[in-house]
Amino acid sequence: MKETFYFPHDNNAHADPKCSALISEFGLAGYGLFWAIIEILHEQNGYLKKFPKLYDGLSFQLRIPKEDLTKLIEAMLHEYNLLQEDASSIWSDRVIRNLEERKQKYAAKAEAGRLGGLHSGISRNKTKQNEAVLEANELKESKGKESKGKEKKENNDIVAASDESADDVKQIMDIFYRINPTLQWGNKTQRSACSEMVSKFGLEKTLKLTEYAVSIQGQPFSPTITTPYQLKEKAAALIAYYQKNNSSNLVAEI
Repeated sequence: MKETFYFPHDNNAHADPKCSALISEFGLAGYGLFWAIIEILHEQNGYLKKFPKLYDGLSFQLRIPKEDLTKLIEAMLHEYNLLQEDASSIWSDRVIRNLEERKQKYAAKAEAGRLGGLHSGISRNKTKQNEAVLEANELKESKGKESKGKEKKENNDIVAASDESADDVKQIMDIFYRINPTLQWGNKTQRSACSEMVSKFGLEKTLKLTEYAVSIQGQPFSPTITTPYQLKEKAAALIAYYQKNNSSNLVAEI
C-alpha cells in the first residue's frame, strides 16, 4: 500500500507577505492553485521537469485554462518568489526542505530500530543463530550442484517475473499518459499503484478500468482520475459511477 505523507501547512500561511500579495492580485483561486502545485511537487519528489506540454498537462489536471495557469505560475516564479526554476525544472525551496527533513527523520528512526534489533537479537538469539548457521552450512554442502542449478532457475524466474510486471505497469501508464503528460515513468508511487491494481483485479480488468477512467474525464460528476494512484484510491467510486450511468454491470463486464 502506498504511503501518504504529511507535509506542514501553517494555519496562518495566507498571512505570509508573498501569499498575501498573490491573493491581492489573483484572489483565493490563485492561493488555492499555489497549494495544489505544492501538493504535486511533493508527489513528484520535489521537482516538475520541464517539457513542451507541461502547462497543457497541468491545465487539464487542475481544470484551469492554460492561459490563466501560465500567468499564475509565471507570477509565482518571477513576482512573488513562491516557486523557483532553472532551465530544466520548477521547484519550491519549501518542498525541498520538507522532503529533506522527512528523509532525515526516517533515517534516524531506521538506525534506532537497527541498533535496538541488534541489541535484542544478541541477547536473546545468539545461540539459535549459531545453530542455524551450522545447519545451513551443512545443508548447503549436501546439495552441491543440484542446489546451484535450482538457484540459477529461481533467479531466472525472478527476472522473468520482474520483466512481466514492468510491462504491465507500462501498459497502464501509457493509457494515462494520453491525458496526463506530466506523469513520470520513474515515479515509485504511481508504479506501485499499478502493481497493486494488477494484483487485485488482474491485468485485463485493470486495463479496462483505466480505459474507462480516461474516457470519462471531464464528464459531469465523474471521479477525477488522471493517475494510477488516483485509480487505485477511487476504484470503488469509478465502478459506482459506471453502474449509475450504464445498464450493464462493470464488475461483470470486466
